Amino acid sequence: MAADATTGARVALKIVEADGTSRSLTYAEMSARSSQVASWLSSIGAAKGDRLLLMLGNQVELWETLLACIKLGVVVIHATTLLTPADMDDRITRGGVGHVVAASTDAGKFDDVPGAYTRIAVGDPVPGWTTYSQSRSAATGFVPSEVAGGDDALLLYFTSGTTAQPKLVKHTHLSYPVGHLSTMYWRFAAR
Repeated sequence: MAADATTGARVALKIVEADGTSRSLTYAEMSARSSQVASWLSSIGAAKGDRLLLMLGNQVELWETLLACIKLGVVVIHATTLLTPADMDDRITRGGVGHVVAASTDAGKFDDVPGAYTRIAVGDPVPGWTTYSQSRSAATGFVPSEVAGGDDALLLYFTSGTTAQPKLVKHTHLSYPVGHLSTMYWRFAAR
C-alpha cells in the first residue's frame, strides 16, 4: 500500500553520530531507497529464502538493507562487529548464509572465513567484494517475484551462547511483530 503524501514526508529514520552530526530520511526516501537496494540485491543473485548476514553499525545502509531484504523475502541474520572469524564461520555455516553485507573496515575479518557467499562491502572498495554503492545505479521500482508469507522466515538470531554454543532462533514475518505486540500487552496485564 502506498503511503499518502503526508506520511511520506515525515521523518522515518534519524541517525545521530557521537559528534552531534545527524542524517534524517523520510518514509518516502526510505521506501524508494530500500526498493532500489532490493532491485540491486536481486540483480546480483539474492532471492526469497536466501540468508544474508548483516554486519553493520547503526547507519543508513543497515536500515536500507534490512527493508530491502524484507521486500525480497531474504532472511536476515544480524551480526555484531565484535565476532571473531571462528564465530562468523559458525554463523555462516549453521545459518546457511549466501550473502554478507559488512562495512569495508570489517571485510578483513572474513579473510579466513570460507564459503561461497556474495561479499558486499559498505564504504571504500575492497578487493574481491562487491561495493554497496553500486546499488545506487539499480532500478528504483521493485516488485518481488514472490511475496513472503506470514510463516516464511524473516530473521534468524543467534543467542548469546553464554553457557553453550549459540542457538539459532527463527522469527517469521508473523512471529516477530506479533511477539512484540504480545510483550507490550503483557506489561499492561502485569499492572
